[in-house]
Amino acid sequence: MNIFNKLLFGAIFYKKGAMVALSLFSASILTIFSKEINMPDSFFGLSIGLCVILSLLIIGDSFTGIVASRHEGDKIESGKLAFTFYKFLMSFIFFWIVSELRDKLGVKIESCKSEYLSTFYSGIKETLEIITYSIFVLLSLREWISIGENIERRFKKKIYVFQIVEKIFDIIEKKLITWIENKEICK
Repeated sequence: MNIFNKLLFGAIFYKKGAMVALSLFSASILTIFSKEINMPDSFFGLSIGLCVILSLLIIGDSFTGIVASRHEGDKIESGKLAFTFYKFLMSFIFFWIVSELRDKLGVKIESCKSEYLSTFYSGIKETLEIITYSIFVLLSLREWISIGENIERRFKKKIYVFQIVEKIFDIIEKKLITWIENKEICK
């Protein structure tokens, strides 16, 4: 359970929720884009290219983490290597479950005789697509940030590409906090 907490909550609460805001925005764009170009959902609701990107980021994080740890004089522990396996496993189990739900909804939509229920199920299916892409973006960004942190641990300097992502999160964080502070929940 500790691994799940580290994966999920580490990504959600990074920069006070800025990563969630960016992932929801990116997921909406990815969903619209995938509909327009008919991107094939061929592996657990994601295209093969997106699965490869996520896999490479997880492997890159593991590799850069090993290099940084060795540089600092730490030994490689099996628990840290198992964490990479758990990232793969948990990510793709999540995508599989959501893909199964989407497939079941697709069958339900086709067999539905009521236009109201058909529209309702279609809305749920679209929401599941946005959730899938949101989680993909969250996981990918978390791995990207972790790679940047590992490179910084090894070379004592963060590469510019990783600094840009940090700056984007800082801007989103400031705008998100300003927006929340300006909202009056109780009047």
